[in-house]
Amino acid sequence: MKRMSRIHGLKPREAAAVVDCVEVVGDSVYELQRSIAEMAHVRGSNFYQVMADIQTWVSAVLTDDDTCMDGFAGDPMNGNVKTLARRHIVKISHLTSNALALSIAMLRPTQLAIITRLLTSNTNAQFVKASCSNTTYPKLCFESLGCYANKIQSNPKMLAHVALNVTFSATKSASDLMRTLSKLHGKKPREAGAIADCVEVVGDSVDELARSIGEMGRARGSNSDPVINDIQTWVSASLTNDDTCMDGFAGNAMNGEVKNIVMKNMTKAAHLTSVALALINSFASSQGNSALIL
Repeated sequence: MKRMSRIHGLKPREAAAVVDCVEVVGDSVYELQRSIAEMAHVRGSNFYQVMADIQTWVSAVLTDDDTCMDGFAGDPMNGNVKTLARRHIVKISHLTSNALALSIAMLRPTQLAIITRLLTSNTNAQFVKASCSNTTYPKLCFESLGCYANKIQSNPKMLAHVALNVTFSATKSASDLMRTLSKLHGKKPREAGAIADCVEVVGDSVDELARSIGEMGRARGSNSDPVINDIQTWVSASLTNDDTCMDGFAGNAMNGEVKNIVMKNMTKAAHLTSVALALINSFASSQGNSALIL
């Protein structure tokens, strides 16, 4: 996917679909690496929890594969790029499905029942879901962060930190897409101008989120208030930048494929940024910091 993203002459929708695949398949690689590492730690005392984690991560890989293929749906996407992408992703999806089936098959019915209960009543997942319910986009929040529940546990700071990382990943992908679109030929002058603006402001968002992630690790004890205030300011600025990019495509005169691609990717990045800001505000409240930025 990364190699395909560097191919010149891609259609705008192909370029956007490939960029999406780079992101979600990258997530799949990480989830499978975690699963392999955890499989080595399966033993009597932690058997059920580790197997539950592995099945959650491998299931997430299947979802990622489907998300990638969905980007190439429809006859307008037919062509060599779609054929090549689907050939590789379908193979990965089939292998992943087999791995998940084998992990389930190795369990006795009683063990499977225990793990099923762990997956459905996991207190860590409940904490994430409850926290997400206080954001503007609870469904997107839980879909994006739920798979990290066991890492987050019931820690508001870790939840905010993970949310920032997920937001950074989506915003970085959007920034890469804007750069790709800026190099495509055949754009209308207003589209080219709007894309150039997006390259600048979304690039700033990436920098602001990267700074926020770095500073989140320093938010402790007596210095937490000024650090959190800085993070809130930067994430809020990132959200403003996302809106500025989308504002450049306002109006019917900008309607078209380029606008659709930009709005789809920037809306996701903006919504995740909003979620991250809400969770940072929640963490700030838990630390006794009353400065909330909306």
